[in-house]
Amino acid sequence: MAYCRLKNLVLTYHIPSQLYKRVGISSASVYFSGNNLALIWSAQRNFDPEVAQPMNYPAMKTFAFGANISF
Repeated sequence: MAYCRLKNLVLTYHIPSQLYKRVGISSASVYFSGNNLALIWSAQRNFDPEVAQPMNYPAMKTFAFGANISF
């Protein structure tokens, strides 16, 4: 069965040092991470090909937001 899925995505933004240098931070970034974000296309409509039984719940989506700060 053919399908296309956005399985994993990680986006990171490194914050410019001019914004935090005066408070003693050496580097800072924020990130977003997601798993099982979208089923883009499936040959079988109304059915998630990665789920064992089609009448059950679809695959769970997970999201994470965070920050990495070094002093």
